[in-house]
Amino acid sequence: MTQASAFLNLQQSGTLVIGAASITVRGSRHRVDGSGTATQTDLETVLGMNDGDFIMLQTTNVARDVKLRHNTTNGNIMLSNNADRTLGVLTDMFVGIYDGTTSKVSEWGKI
Repeated sequence: MTQASAFLNLQQSGTLVIGAASITVRGSRHRVDGSGTATQTDLETVLGMNDGDFIMLQTTNVARDVKLRHNTTNGNIMLSNNADRTLGVLTDMFVGIYDGTTSKVSEWGKI
């Protein structure tokens, strides 16, 4: 008898490079890299999601931090502590869910 896996597996959907403070996702799990040689790049907007979609983001390079910007004028990222957050090491992770009513990606706890 074969038993199905009891795990939810969100396979890596590729690395995205931030451009104009935004990314367009193609799946639920991505590594994110800053643009150029800057040591920190702001991320304000995540595009390509539908109501109820989950997203997991991690940095891809410890020399280039990704700063998640909370509730900016043109952005759609809402962080649980109402303040910006930096993904600075490979184990830092942002997990969020998209709300189609508010058009916001809200952090699902801090990991």
